[in-house]
Amino acid sequence: DSRLLHSARGVLAMANRGKNTNTSQFYVLYRQAPHLNYKHTVFGKVVGGLSTLDAIESVGTDDGDKPVQEVSILSTTVFSNPFTEMLDEEAREAKANKEGESGEVEDAGGQERGSWYSNPGAAAATATGQGIGKYLNKRPAGTS
Repeated sequence: DSRLLHSARGVLAMANRGKNTNTSQFYVLYRQAPHLNYKHTVFGKVVGGLSTLDAIESVGTDDGDKPVQEVSILSTTVFSNPFTEMLDEEAREAKANKEGESGEVEDAGGQERGSWYSNPGAAAATATGQGIGKYLNKRPAGTS
């Protein structure tokens, strides 16, 4: 999904702090960083307050790339809850899948046909002891 790439200024993401640390680092991009794509988790973007991002970016750093004065984000606002959107999408997909499981579907000619997984002959063969499992028929003795 191209929305989940380190592709623009203001992307919010998270990285593991290191092996066996069980901690994370959160960061905001000042510019695109394609070398981070698929390595760290992107979860949002700044949609307002880019002047605040400008102010943070203007703070100087020491030789270790650490800000020379403390930078704190005191509040944020979430405009869109991705979990609600995900649950809504999953519900729509489940409903579509349930409607598609009716077993009978019309083909291009308007004729009803079984769904892709149906095999009415296999059930009859198994019921009469002629089949092995659901879809395989026994071979007659002496054939390979």
